[in-house]
Amino acid sequence: MGKDMRTPDRRDTRREPSRIGGLIAHVSVYSELAEPQVLELATRAHLLHADRGTPVVRRGESMPGVISVSYGLLKLAARGVNGEERVLRLLAAGESFGAATILLCRPCPVDVVALADTLLVTIAATPILDLIDRDPKFARRLLLALAERNLGLLSEFADSALQRGVQRLASYLDSLARPLNGSGRYVAELPVAKAVVASRLGMKKETLSRLLHGLTQNGLVAVHGREIEILDRAGLLDVAQSGTQPPCAEAARTDRSLGESHALHGVI
Repeated sequence: MGKDMRTPDRRDTRREPSRIGGLIAHVSVYSELAEPQVLELATRAHLLHADRGTPVVRRGESMPGVISVSYGLLKLAARGVNGEERVLRLLAAGESFGAATILLCRPCPVDVVALADTLLVTIAATPILDLIDRDPKFARRLLLALAERNLGLLSEFADSALQRGVQRLASYLDSLARPLNGSGRYVAELPVAKAVVASRLGMKKETLSRLLHGLTQNGLVAVHGREIEILDRAGLLDVAQSGTQPPCAEAARTDRSLGESHALHGVI
């Protein structure tokens, strides 16, 4: 365990299962469990604190169990032979990772790294497998989560192969859009630095900057740091669907996903 990974709450796990259970109950895959089931998992779970930039699990290592985020942010990333990194997924509070790897008894297929100060709840394979054997409803919920993630990966792979970079960016911004003070306009708050967003979308940071500039020049968005004001949502959706690009972004139109071969590792 690296110097930035801390386990000060291991004793708390034994002394205060209700507190740990409260954290577990807010994780999507466990949210429909009965209270006694949650408390049982809590007695067999442990907490980890990860500082920003800390590797939680490296590619090729054994997973400690299913990792769930209580607060903070994780990235799941793969690195190509040329050293370029592709961010495959971001995990925020309430999300989990590792079920597929523990079910298949395989090593972690990606690097799991904290992007902020992060609190994790880790539940080893045995309690999860015991719960699957005893509770068909939980097993079905876990299966649905795995299936949904698999379909999501296939969709992302298709988008990376077939869509232009500006389409992926426009779709991503629309997915983040929320109303702006009842003005009829929308704002998209980037959850991470633009370099990470670029990697997540399968492009270089410079390409992302050019595409954002093109969308700005065409009156679709206004960029304020990580806050992207969407001035014309219908126009942005048209870009997402048609791939029609701003003239200044034309040079980036053939930008394709970096490291596409990593996209189908069954990441969940």
